Amino acid sequence: MENQPLGEVIAERVLEVHHPDGSTHRVVIRIGRPYPAREKGLDWSCPGQVDGLGDDSVVTVHGVDALQALLLCLYRVRSAVRHLSAERGLRVTWLEGDDLGLRIDPDTPAEELL
Repeated sequence: MENQPLGEVIAERVLEVHHPDGSTHRVVIRIGRPYPAREKGLDWSCPGQVDGLGDDSVVTVHGVDALQALLLCLYRVRSAVRHLSAERGLRVTWLEGDDLGLRIDPDTPAEELL
């Protein structure tokens, strides 16, 4: 697959990767600005990248509007981090915890989010 441009980065998160030998390194997740899709039949696109776990290519996710494209892109990068780290036997943390803060749970009551 040809590497696509990320464009303007609207969000970035730095994660820490822990190797079995005790060494660590950083992984950076980047989300680009959603934009109207150029492909026929698709409404919006959102690029994302996981830089530092082996496959640093930019992927583009599509949705019916900008928000759906953005949410699906977050889901995609979260899945990529889980898959690539598990495949290599690595532990990934954010703010020293295992929760990377990338889960979107539509069933969480609003009062729990405040």
